[in-house]
Amino acid sequence: MGEGRMAPRARTAEPRPEHAAASAREVERGVVSTESGLEGSLHEVWLPGLARELDGARIAQVSDLHRAGARFDRVIEEAFRHANRLDPDWTLLTGDFVDRRRRDIEPVAKMAAGLRARRGILAVLGNHDYYAGGVGVARALERQGIEVLVNRALQAAPGLWFAGVDDWLEGRPDLDAALADAPPGAALVLMSHHPGTLDRLPARRPALVLSGHTHGGQYRVPLVPRWLICRLHLRTRFVEGWYRRGPALLYVNRGVGAAGGPILGHRLRCPPEVSAFTLRRYGSSEMADQ
Repeated sequence: MGEGRMAPRARTAEPRPEHAAASAREVERGVVSTESGLEGSLHEVWLPGLARELDGARIAQVSDLHRAGARFDRVIEEAFRHANRLDPDWTLLTGDFVDRRRRDIEPVAKMAAGLRARRGILAVLGNHDYYAGGVGVARALERQGIEVLVNRALQAAPGLWFAGVDDWLEGRPDLDAALADAPPGAALVLMSHHPGTLDRLPARRPALVLSGHTHGGQYRVPLVPRWLICRLHLRTRFVEGWYRRGPALLYVNRGVGAAGGPILGHRLRCPPEVSAFTLRRYGSSEMADQ
């Protein structure tokens, strides 16, 4: 496999000093596999309420595998290897493990069993998982030790909560239930396959929302804006990267696989991505240097 190192990235979403809002900046981005074009991105995120002991903890995010036979197996395996090389505390999987077929559920779950994270691996389901059978996808992942969050939250470490909301298109989402157990003052990471969760968050709730679903538009072609593809086909205004609403931040990961079957199921100048996030506490020396 041809692998490269990520290069430093100057473009940032500048941190904000207000302790009541999440802030982020992109640190580096680059191709990590010359064979598939897989891209890695690394970000720093300042989360209100984060405990001092968690400053520097790392999250890896992998999304939208769309297992459809063996077509995407190589890039899925590359994505998992890169996530493991990041040595994350947690790996978060944000849905669409399979494209549509039930027979892809067990193979992709067994591939995901190779993921390694020091403190745990968590997942939410996407709309394509429900096309194949959401209960079956969740059970297959849980047999491999991956915890699936459906409209609930858990305390990942003192003062840090991970929540997962069900898919907005095919699931039974209940954002109130997903957030019910997470104390208002705690640092919150919210997993949602569909990025539209950002628009539904309580207006004063700081959070880092991690989503997928869009594939970054999947195609980059002249005269066809990707936002239009996402708006018309995927029913979302989000495409990729960082977005803010009030004190909350959203990151939309471009995903790994592609949707559209044998004819349209490929990417055009829109490479797959694995994203990583280093959590920072407000008042850290790193923040002071920005």
